[in-house]
Amino acid sequence: METERRAYRLGARAAAVDKTRSKIVEAAIDAFLAGWYDEVTLRQVANDAGVALATVVNHFGTKEQLFAAGVDTLQPRIEALRDTATPHDLNAAVAIVVAHYEATGDAIIRALAMEDRVPALAPVLARGRRFHRVWVERVFAPLLADVPSGTCRRRAVAGYVTALDVYVWKRLRRDLGLSRVDTVAVMQDLAAGLGTQRTEQSDE
Repeated sequence: METERRAYRLGARAAAVDKTRSKIVEAAIDAFLAGWYDEVTLRQVANDAGVALATVVNHFGTKEQLFAAGVDTLQPRIEALRDTATPHDLNAAVAIVVAHYEATGDAIIRALAMEDRVPALAPVLARGRRFHRVWVERVFAPLLADVPSGTCRRRAVAGYVTALDVYVWKRLRRDLGLSRVDTVAVMQDLAAGLGTQRTEQSDE
C-alpha cells in the first residue's frame, strides 16, 4: 500500500512539473511571437506564466534554452498546418501559407532582421527555409512534373519558394495594407503565373 501511495505522489509531482513547464513554454512562445528576441526576458516570461523567476531558471537555465524549447513546441504545430496542403488544391495551399504567416510572419521578419547578430536564431531560420523548400517541392509537384532536372527545375522551384516567401506576405499585408483575402489572392496569382509563363515559353 505504501508503495502505491509513493508511486501516486511521484506521478502527481511529475504531472505538476510537466504542467508548470508547459505553462512556461507557452508564455515564452507568446512573448517571442509578440516582441523582439533581445527584448524578451526570463522575468517577463515568468510573470506571464504566473511562476517565480527561479522556476523558469530551474527548468530552462537560459533564454537561449527557453527559446529552443518554445521552437520545439511551436514548429511541429506550424509544420502540421502546412502539411494539410495537398498538391491537388494549390489555391488552398497558398491560403494555408498565408494562415501560417498570419500567426508567425511578423515574428519571422523580426528574427530575420536579427539573424546575423543573435546566434540562437540562425538554426531556427535555417530549419524553416529547408522546410519551406521541401514543402514547395511537394505541394507544387504537379506543376513541376514536366520541368526538366537541372537549371530549369532549380529556377522553377526558386520561383515558387519566392512567390510564397514571408517577405512577399509582409510586402502585401503590412507594407501595402492589403486584407488577408486580397493577400491570398495576389500570392495565388503569383504562383499560378509562374506555371503559365513556363507553359507559354514551352509553346514558343
